[in-house]
Amino acid sequence: MRPTTQATGTAMLAVAATGLVLASGAAAGRHLVGHGGVGLAVGAVAGLAVPYAFGRELATHVVGEPPLVLTRTDAGFLASILVAGPATRLVAQTGVGVVVGSGVVGLLAHLFVQQYEAPAYCGTFVGMATASVLSWGALLAASVVAGVVFIAAQRAFNGFGGKLGTTAFVGCGVAVLASGSGPDAVTTPGTAVVLGSLATATAGAVAAYLLARLRGLGPVFGSSVVGILAGGVSLVVPGTTLLAAAAFCGSFTGMSHSGRLPSVASVALAGVVTGVLFAAAVPVLAGFGGKLGTIAFVACLVTHTLLAVAGGRLGADGAFGFQPLDG
Repeated sequence: MRPTTQATGTAMLAVAATGLVLASGAAAGRHLVGHGGVGLAVGAVAGLAVPYAFGRELATHVVGEPPLVLTRTDAGFLASILVAGPATRLVAQTGVGVVVGSGVVGLLAHLFVQQYEAPAYCGTFVGMATASVLSWGALLAASVVAGVVFIAAQRAFNGFGGKLGTTAFVGCGVAVLASGSGPDAVTTPGTAVVLGSLATATAGAVAAYLLARLRGLGPVFGSSVVGILAGGVSLVVPGTTLLAAAAFCGSFTGMSHSGRLPSVASVALAGVVTGVLFAAAVPVLAGFGGKLGTIAFVACLVTHTLLAVAGGRLGADGAFGFQPLDG
């Protein structure tokens, strides 16, 4: 695979993230606190952080690197996404909802096919799209696109929480454009839900981060467990569906590698940013698969960039920056 193809896949992640955050910033200005200046600030900070991170990733991990040679493993990546997407929808349709559905399929992938747990978890996010947004045929098409982007961008943005969801979001967006469907209609959340999303997103981020480091079980395990628990609570406690989604969104932030967010404090900060963006993005592109992961992805890029600019004072290492990762 040529570097230009890899750059295109990487750029698609950055474009999807930037588009969502700009739309969310506008929504925040109208609904979150009723002042356009706040929406402009949210969009401006994230809108600058994402292109900056994209440039750094492109220069560090794509440009000048040898071509990516496709292997049978890449075919396995694509197959994992194609299986996990429909599986997640089927589990969700039993009545447990998409958060539990994604968590269950992700946990099963961790337990039985660890080599492919990351692409499989990516596929579950495609499967979280509502049937009104993606028909079964469009779901399969979105899974194929997500698989291609997953392979093309596998060298870039590694270690940033939410990358898998953003990959799914790209696939969903392309399939929606091709099919002519559109987002679901939702109501703007109230103040209590906004404040609750800040708390639950932060808690989900920290919990997933710590669970991932429990005996080295890894980020898919940590996030999946948070999703199953949060989604399970929403099934028995009325009115908590949106808060469960916020916690699950935060868990994607907690999937970050320590080379990106090097301490619990930095993860907690990213969790707060996740909660703010989540609240702002509720009315935007509802029902799209991968939306929660894209929110987390932007939050991680913003936090990482802010810490890099500040010299990493919240981090465990004093020279916090964009570091090459093992995976």
